[in-house]
Parts: sequence; structure tokens; C-alpha cells
Amino acid sequence: MHGTKITLNSLRALPPSPPSKTKVILWDLEIKGFGAYRTCAGTISFVYQYAMPGGKTQSLMLGRLGELTLDQARSMAADMAFARRRGVDPIAERKAKLKAAAAAEELNLGHYAVKYLERRDKQGNPLNKGQRAIVMRDVVGLLGETRMDRLTVTDVEDFAEKLAERGLSARRMGLVYLNTILNDAVRRDVISNNVATKVTINKAGERDRRLRDDELQRLLEAAADLGDCRGDIYEVLVRTLKRKEEISRMEWSELNIPKREWSLRASRTKGRVSHLIELPTQVMAIILRQQPDPKLRVGPVFTLDGGKTAPEMGSQVKNLLDAHIHQRLEAANERDGTAHSFAHYTIHDLRTTGASKLQEKPFLTTASLIDAILLHSNGKLVTRTYQRAALEIEAGEVLQRWNNWIDELMSADSAWPGGRDRMYIEAAADRARRVKALRKGWPMREDQKRAAARRAAKDAKDNSK
Repeated sequence: MHGTKITLNSLRALPPSPPSKTKVILWDLEIKGFGAYRTCAGTISFVYQYAMPGGKTQSLMLGRLGELTLDQARSMAADMAFARRRGVDPIAERKAKLKAAAAAEELNLGHYAVKYLERRDKQGNPLNKGQRAIVMRDVVGLLGETRMDRLTVTDVEDFAEKLAERGLSARRMGLVYLNTILNDAVRRDVISNNVATKVTINKAGERDRRLRDDELQRLLEAAADLGDCRGDIYEVLVRTLKRKEEISRMEWSELNIPKREWSLRASRTKGRVSHLIELPTQVMAIILRQQPDPKLRVGPVFTLDGGKTAPEMGSQVKNLLDAHIHQRLEAANERDGTAHSFAHYTIHDLRTTGASKLQEKPFLTTASLIDAILLHSNGKLVTRTYQRAALEIEAGEVLQRWNNWIDELMSADSAWPGGRDRMYIEAAADRARRVKALRKGWPMREDQKRAAARRAAKDAKDNSK
């Protein structure tokens, strides 16, 4: 159609273009190459048509009326006309922008981290729930919008500082998984270098806390007082000296019940090495009582919802355990006329306690065998299949002796103050009081310090009213 300044009135007057024929385009007089046409279905579309010097005529769809206003379409066409006059090909420029946007998305740390997790899932080597939480909550949550190729040492230092507010362990694990993701990006040639390596990762705090025999009694008594599978998990932790996630996420499919064997998959171990573990008879009995009906032994072994999911074993459950420890400790002190306390401990200290005792009489276990029981990765020990098999058999024998020793400990007169029946703590206020009493003098984590400061500030504000 002949040229005119395109207006809304002229757009309304546009006739439909015939189907499968040349479009009837209304060309604009002010901006050369800017036009509009109505499709056979009645939709009005804007177009920009141009030719670069020595090149053929090209058309670029700008959009439809409704998606764009007339003024927006005119402005887009004007920008493209100006670019063409500067020797810039509008279509090539648009393609370059789309390519740059795609590249920017690929370099986005949050996007890359999600893809990294998906690749591990497909490869059959997924991160466990706790590890995924660190990636998503800490790495993606704090640095997800940052481009990996623009990440600076200062960015990483700020990231580490924010995590340190929650504790040194949070800082260390956040940096570990940030490095893991960035190193993966370097291996895949997405980025050229990993700047996070320039920020020092604090070493895991080495603890030498060892529970006394009476403390071990109080803990096992408290585990029984919990009265559900979470207490059984704590008992199995003591009896097997394995990690909490390894026990709490145990599945029936991993067990060979007649042989008392547990096939722990590599994806569920810290060292990413599979293990065949011979279970003591006491542990097998605890496992089997979780589901007496063999036909229903599917999914997680330890569960609170009928076999659907494994229980959470976080700080709230630890609080319950500590409240019951205090209750049994109180009963023991009253019975014996003592004033024993319970020193600060972590669940990991159960492994340290067992490892220490296994080095002594009556066990006198070698360091290599203790490593095998704790599932510590040691390349020199596992290079040969027969070496691993021999260690697994010996580890099973030592664990059986360890469980027999625990039975003797819990059969002693010093055990079960207050009786063998389950002891209850009904009131939430009583639980909170007991936790506070047990932990008096214990070192506080950074998050606990902040919570205490908030409570103190609130109390001060309330008292000032």
C-alpha cells in the first residue's frame, strides 16, 4: 500500500491480507521500512524491512498490536533504522543479544547450580538431602543471581562472612560446595578459573569429646524414653558407629535380612564408596521391630508415617533427647547421692566415643579396622577387593563384640535410674527447663548466641514498659 504516516485510524482501515498470498502492507512515511499489515485472521502485525549495503532485503517481525502499542512499535523501528544507518544489521544484532542472554543464563550461578544437581541425579550420584540444602539455601540463596565469570574474591569473602554468622561449620560447608560447583564449571569450560579457591576454607573442628560410661547409659536410656523410631535411630547410631544420615535414611531394599547384611550405596556415604556391613544381632532386632510384617517392609526402615518418609532428625529431636537425658541424670543423682553433670556433646561424639573404646581393652582393635567400621575413606585400604572383603568380615565381628559390651553396660546396676519403664515428660515447659539445665555452661553456637541476644533484648524491652 502507498505510504502514509501510520495511525490508529489507518490501522483500523487495513484490509485483511489474502491467505497464502503477498501481504498487504501499509508503509510508514516517517520511518522508512516500518510497516503494518492485517492477517487473514484479522490480527494487525508490525514489521521492519531493510537492506544492508550490498545485501538482500530482510524483514523483521516487531510484534502484534495489543502486545505492542503503535508508539512502541514505531520506537523499535526507529532504533533499528538508526542502527542500520550506523552499519549495524538489526537481525544480526537481535541474534547476538539472544545469544548473549542465553550465555548469561548459563553463567548465572543459581541456574548452573540447579543444572549441576540435575546432572548428578541423572548420573546416579545425587547429593543427599543435607548437601542439597547447603547448595540451594546457601550457595543459590546468597549468590544465585551472580554471574560466575564476574564473581570476585570480595563476593566470596562476603558470602563466607554471612555464613559465619550461623557458625564456622556453615561457613566451611558453604565454601566447600561453592568450590565444588565452580570447579565443575571450570572442567566444563564454562568459566576459566575458580576465584573461590583464594578464600581459605576453615578446617573442620577436631573434637576429642568422649562420653563416659555413665553418660552413655543416660543417652541410651533417654533414647528409649523417646518411645518411637527416633530413639531407635539414636540407639543404632551408638551400636553401629555410623553417621546419622546413613542410619536415619536406611531403606528395606538395602538389607539382606537372612544374612544380616546392609548394602550401603555409595551415594549415601560421605566418601562416595559403597559398603557391605554385617549387622550385629541386636541391631537387626531393632530394625525388624520397626515393621513386623515382612510384606510391608518397603521404603524407609525408620518412619513415623507408615513407611512413606524417613523422620527428620534435626535440633528439635536433639532437644527432646537432651530433656530426657536430664531426667535420667536427675534420677541417677538422686539414687546415688551424686551431682554428676553431662558435658557438652554432639551426635558425632558417639562415633568418637566408640572409636576410642575400640582401641582399648577388651577390644584392642587396629586403626585400619576402626576406619573400616567408621566408613572412613582410605585409598590404601580399599584398592584390592579381597582387602575390603576381609575388613568387612572383621568389622562385623568387632561390632558384634561392641554390641555385647553395650548390653553388659545397660544390664549393670548403675543403668536405668528411675526404672526400665519409659519415663515421660508431658509439659513443654518442663522439657524446655530440662534442656536449659542440662546445657548450662555449654558453649553456644553463633545462631544460639543471636537467639539469646534477641530474647534478652525482648525481655529488657518488656521490663522497661
